[in-house]
Amino acid sequence: MPGFADVLDEQARWDVINFLRTFSEGFQARLLSPEIVPDHPWLGAPNFFLEDENGAERELKDFREQSNVLLVFPEKSDAMRVKQLRLEQKRFRKERLWAIIVSPDAKLAAGVPNVRRGAQEVRESYDLLSRSTTNRGDPTRLEMGRHSMEFLIDRFGYIRARCLQEEDECGWQNSDELISQVRVLNRESKILPPPAQHVH
Repeated sequence: MPGFADVLDEQARWDVINFLRTFSEGFQARLLSPEIVPDHPWLGAPNFFLEDENGAERELKDFREQSNVLLVFPEKSDAMRVKQLRLEQKRFRKERLWAIIVSPDAKLAAGVPNVRRGAQEVRESYDLLSRSTTNRGDPTRLEMGRHSMEFLIDRFGYIRARCLQEEDECGWQNSDELISQVRVLNRESKILPPPAQHVH
């Protein structure tokens, strides 16, 4: 992008590219639902930094080739859902699933891997992937302004399913139903190479 070399540094250029990519993919993401389509990954999960339950810093892409990820964007009113996820951590780990809470609320995110610092930026990125076939968003603004969102990311770095509490009756509150989706992912072999390095 030589025309922007004097205006944007390299990181800012990648930020623009990643925004345009995510914004475009947001329209394709309308097809996501609470049920995965087996053997059909296509949407790379935007990368970000997080803290594990011991306070160590990691990246989302660190889970590749190891575990699936349930990425949860709760509101304060979702405290019961977060408590449920906290109690299910051991069971999830046995199924190769990590639940990660994205919230600036330290109390809400305590005791589980979480994103507090930078939570708003991560939410804004994933909010762009929350358009649906029934709600394409307001054409006069970028954001969807979702309250609660959950994304299921496979162990190769691809978003495979999504639950929007405002629209979906996804049943993920029942851990058995969620784990049934995870087990389908666990049976899959690697289909695509990892998403591009500069998706973040």
